[in-house]
Amino acid sequence: MRNKQNNYDTIMEGQTVEWIEKKCKRYGLSYQDTEDALQEIAVAVADFQIDPLKTNGATKQTIDKSIAKQQIYSILRQRTDRKSTRLNSSHGKL
Repeated sequence: MRNKQNNYDTIMEGQTVEWIEKKCKRYGLSYQDTEDALQEIAVAVADFQIDPLKTNGATKQTIDKSIAKQQIYSILRQRTDRKSTRLNSSHGKL
């Protein structure tokens, strides 16, 4: 599914990227939404500073997946909010 030009392997492990793609597909995200999610996740992962004293033994992959889940859920909430807004405005309830 991943476009070969979008190489996230320098930021996240390949297995994590594949996991993200599968998770997005399972939640019904389009290819474009998945690519957008990967970009947002890559930025969030790159910006995240791991504090070894606070990881409780979590691996980088576990932390990356946790960040990814938060980003995917955020995208899903945004989609739901947009649909709800369109539905309400079409019924004159906005």
